[in-house]
Amino acid sequence: MNLLKKVFDRMDLQCSFLCGLISLMLLIRMPIFFMVGSSASFFSLGSAISPLAGYFGGVIGVVLYTILRFIWRLFFYSSFNDIFSISFLVHILPGWCATAYWVLPSIVGSVLLPLGAIFLFIVHPIGSQAYVYALLWCIPILLQFLQYKKVTFADSFFVQALCATFAAHAVGSVLWLYGMPAMQPHTWIWLTPVALAERIFFAASMSIARSVIVSILALPYVRRMRAQAIG
Repeated sequence: MNLLKKVFDRMDLQCSFLCGLISLMLLIRMPIFFMVGSSASFFSLGSAISPLAGYFGGVIGVVLYTILRFIWRLFFYSSFNDIFSISFLVHILPGWCATAYWVLPSIVGSVLLPLGAIFLFIVHPIGSQAYVYALLWCIPILLQFLQYKKVTFADSFFVQALCATFAAHAVGSVLWLYGMPAMQPHTWIWLTPVALAERIFFAASMSIARSVIVSILALPYVRRMRAQAIG
């Protein structure tokens, strides 16, 4: 009887875990809001928290994220002929930059990448008329300067998450500007406060998700499972 009870308890735990995993997968794929200029592309909760793959997994996390993201886009949304299209890259490269932010020197994602994006944006005929949009990428540069000056709040996870999500935003915006030139300057200018609120939301989502994951990993049951797996 004790053996049967243990078996059923284990099955119940596995079913609960499976249901929770399926629910989480459905939740992170739910659209939060659509990209301006597209009725098919959207930001989801998964878009907001996926950079944590680099935070928790390091280089391995970045590699796994890239492979899984590539396969997902290739088999569910694109074809082999679209691999090097702007539409395909805009769904792969920005997320990769945000994920890789955690394993690269901070100056790369917070200073060099934003500076390069600002330059590419303002030299574009349309971007030069909406340069105020590119000023958003001065935020991670300023935050990096504050970290260098050892300002207390500048070392917080939220600030790092904000820099990571701005790295994705800079790359995605430049790709969108050069690949989808139909958007006019006034649209980019109108999007400036929207993009700022969006990035703050993404950074907050990452911060909350990180706290939840850390709390789960600290649970005695999970710690025992990890110890058994390592052992």
